[in-house]
Amino acid sequence: MAPSTFVIALLNTSPDTQTVSVSFTDVFIDQGASYQAGTYDVYDLWEKDAAGQWGASAGTFSGAIPDVQIGAHQVKVWKAVPANSASKRDLSEL
Repeated sequence: MAPSTFVIALLNTSPDTQTVSVSFTDVFIDQGASYQAGTYDVYDLWEKDAAGQWGASAGTFSGAIPDVQIGAHQVKVWKAVPANSASKRDLSEL
């Protein structure tokens, strides 16, 4: 992974679908306030984009990724890149 690029993973161990908000305060607890307050381009590593490449854009988020639905026993995996980064989506790093 490139510097300042992060992987965020969610695991739902419940037999029910869950809706959660992923707070950057929790995700970047060790990185500090500047990371927690940052804006990130987020890519779903298990979804393909319109061109058929893995890592479809999930959007740009500040502070949290809100209202994430995760199915029963499902896993979600994202790549988060600072929105002002020059290395937004290098396919070799997905």
